[in-house]
Amino acid sequence: MALNYNKKNLLYLLLCANLYKGRSGFVSGLVNYCNDIVDKHNKFKNTGDAKGKISRSIFYNYFSEIDEISGNYNIEDTIDLANRISINYIDLSQKYMNKFNDLIFLSLYNYLESNGFIHIDAGIRSIEGVNDPLFFSLSSFLDVTVSDVGNDESLVGTFAVLRPSLRAPGKAIVSCAKIRIGALGVMHYEEIMHYRFWGASWVRQYFQGYALHRNGKYTIITKDDNTKHIQVSYLNVKQRSSFNSVDALAGSYNGFSPHAASGIFSSGIVIYRAKSLAKLDRYDLKKWRCGLSPSFGLVSLEAIDPQIRKYLALRVPES
Repeated sequence: MALNYNKKNLLYLLLCANLYKGRSGFVSGLVNYCNDIVDKHNKFKNTGDAKGKISRSIFYNYFSEIDEISGNYNIEDTIDLANRISINYIDLSQKYMNKFNDLIFLSLYNYLESNGFIHIDAGIRSIEGVNDPLFFSLSSFLDVTVSDVGNDESLVGTFAVLRPSLRAPGKAIVSCAKIRIGALGVMHYEEIMHYRFWGASWVRQYFQGYALHRNGKYTIITKDDNTKHIQVSYLNVKQRSSFNSVDALAGSYNGFSPHAASGIFSSGIVIYRAKSLAKLDRYDLKKWRCGLSPSFGLVSLEAIDPQIRKYLALRVPES
């Protein structure tokens, strides 16, 4: 989870970073990390969406100003200091906001937390959503770039997701997913499964995570909010529209399940655009009751479009 981008939180991060500026390589590593994230962002954005980079001299100048007004302090003082500086030094706080941007802020936060320099306790967060710094850490580690055949926006939209059922041979579960691009270029993925087996109660499973793209191949990493387990899908593009949007992806879906013989499974998966879901876009995906539609939930293989079934490499059982 990430701190919201505002004056107090920016001051908090700068105060924390200031405590470690004397460590060998700290400032250089921080600047390189922030600017690497900015470079990746700017490479695939329009000029109007470009983010400014930061320099070592800027950090050192700001650290000197912080030293002048804060005196000696330790990590436990940083929250209170950030509040007082934002109130008593309004112009200085605004100068920092004008020089930094949301992407530098997010990179600063991620660098400090991922290297163990700070720990954001639940009681002091102003936090929303999934931990976007994870997306940038993974992107940097994997050297992920936007598609070489267009851009990440080609995958934005509402999709049906087809997987063979682990519990009911000869059947598949069709769920609903949304893929969107966040303000910082983060590609968010969320999915709802809504189904039931004959004579059993309805099941709802919600997944959220990220989609990463490299060299024409996608990786989707999610967490099941019910089990807290991680799932990973490896996907190739199978179909594009005349406007170059991705209309179908297929590959393998991997994770943990008590319904698999070994507790671990790897199965086929197809993600394809479903125009029938567009009318639900304005509603929270968690509330979608898509399993009530005959096209979603637990379905027989015979009910699956032959083209989609081909991508899943499933055969209809012979009668």
